[in-house]
Amino acid sequence: MDYEDILFGLQPIINASNVEDIPLQDVYLEGYLTVLDQLAVSLRAPDNRNVIGQSGLFSQLLRVLQSFLDICFHSQDTTGDQLTLFKLVSELIRCIANGLVDNDDNRKILIDGDITSEIKLEKKIRLIDYYIPRIFNLDSITNSDDTDKLLSTLQMRSIVLVKNLILENDNLIKRFSTYLRGPLFKLLLKYQPLINDEYEILLLASEILVDILDIHSEDTTVSNISILTEFIVKVAPLISSIDIGDASEENESHDASEMMEEIDDPFTDLILNFTKCLEIILEKNLKINFQNLDDQVLKIQTNLFESLNILFPKEFYNKLIVMRRLSSSVGYVSSNLTISNVNERHLCYNIIKSSQNGYQLAAAFILLSNSINSKQDADLILNDIPISLLIEKTSFIKDPMQFQGFLDLLRKLLSITIAMTLTQDELYKLAIVLKVIQDQTKYFTNLLPLLSSLLKKLITVLPSSMIQKLISSNDTCPILDIILENESLTSALSLDKLLVARTDTKDEILMKLWDKVFKFDENSSNGNNISISYLFQISKTLGIYFKNIESKCSKESDKLIVSHFKDILLVLETLLPLKNNEDNASKSGFNNGKFVAGMILKVISNYDILTSEETQLKDICSSFF
Repeated sequence: MDYEDILFGLQPIINASNVEDIPLQDVYLEGYLTVLDQLAVSLRAPDNRNVIGQSGLFSQLLRVLQSFLDICFHSQDTTGDQLTLFKLVSELIRCIANGLVDNDDNRKILIDGDITSEIKLEKKIRLIDYYIPRIFNLDSITNSDDTDKLLSTLQMRSIVLVKNLILENDNLIKRFSTYLRGPLFKLLLKYQPLINDEYEILLLASEILVDILDIHSEDTTVSNISILTEFIVKVAPLISSIDIGDASEENESHDASEMMEEIDDPFTDLILNFTKCLEIILEKNLKINFQNLDDQVLKIQTNLFESLNILFPKEFYNKLIVMRRLSSSVGYVSSNLTISNVNERHLCYNIIKSSQNGYQLAAAFILLSNSINSKQDADLILNDIPISLLIEKTSFIKDPMQFQGFLDLLRKLLSITIAMTLTQDELYKLAIVLKVIQDQTKYFTNLLPLLSSLLKKLITVLPSSMIQKLISSNDTCPILDIILENESLTSALSLDKLLVARTDTKDEILMKLWDKVFKFDENSSNGNNISISYLFQISKTLGIYFKNIESKCSKESDKLIVSHFKDILLVLETLLPLKNNEDNASKSGFNNGKFVAGMILKVISNYDILTSEETQLKDICSSFF
């Protein structure tokens, strides 16, 4: 950089005491613009960025810029000198933007303070707090259409300035987010109709918005959500399908003079940014009020479903992330307590009946699940969508995360009445699906509680005879394996059903379930103590078992006592101290233990001789009375 020549060329601007003293005729203007262009180009070099900061030129450029902006936004002149000044403002912003690239010293000059600690809102930074938002909000510079290019360039360079200032600095992002978030949304909305031509502006603006929302997403509105979904559904058709294996990675540049000249497919990055913005807003603002906005909600969900439909056949970078974000966004919106989701059910019915798009199906499952608040809701859904169709549609699910809505929806739809209508073949097919999900829980742990809840509901509502058929058909139906791989409580509930079935279950199967039931470490509240809720269940199951044994009046030692003496003893020893507790959970647990103890005493009273272990068991049982 020929610093002296540049400084000489800028003397009329820098040394003028007032803007009015600067000669702005065309011949002078062209000279200023040429020098500023040379300066902007030279600032691509890190050393030159240091020079303008240390020499004071960066501070002078900021001062002049703010003087020009003050006249631009407060002068009554809508043509003439104002237009000239906007041209100079654009070039000055370009120079300052380039001077900020990877240069904390120049960033400190701009904010006039430290950038490594929190910056208070009370400290006004006029360029960013006031002028940049005003630039973002501009719809035109003059009444003439021929300034549109100047305006888009000015706004693009302003976006680059903001990006280079706040890049990877949470303190700066937090400080300026309040002033920039609203104008950024307005800027995005302005350029939405020009998405094919002005994607560079939209891309950089959306990148900044991601950073801002990640730190400051409070008080975002339904309108913000609508804007993002409108963008997403408009960008989706513009994404080019590529061969992922052969495509090259894109390079990023924050140089204001190089406005991302070559981008393989900017629309892929755009949709990644917009879906991220949407995800952040919905994740962090669960109490957004959608009340009395039924039409807007329907439009939002329609946009999301349509975007999933458009993107499904395409191949593009980060497709998995985008599709998951869109599906989860349907879920976040539908989970809002101010939305009934009734108006959106028809969307889900159509998708479930006709679509083979796993992400669309997953989103439809989630929305329908969130629309169920009563048995009547469940019945209405089942009138249109039978459970057999839900099970059938899981064949189109390829991403394990897509199972979440299916698991929750099926749990809510199941009832004793509905369970009676399910055929053995349908239940076999369901068991195969659940086995696939069970295998995926090793890698997708958030599926496990949903699977466990469904299994417990399924076991609860199915008749004992059907549970016995399914479990006894382990060669063709994997339900026993699923139960044994699930939490111990599921095995206990299964035993409750099998122990009251009209026909006996094989001892081998029963013992596998008992082995699982007595894995106390899976039901420990703190690593040592068994949870009171599990003690209640296991004592109930033991009560059913020993009541059956007692009725047989056998004189032989019981197999369960022999194989699990220590476990049964531990259960009784843990329940016994609850005798004097006043809370309902302790009382219920103790009463169950007392019933088990009574049954055990009756069982072993038939024995001619007690072993030392049976004697020990008799003593602890007697302590309950």
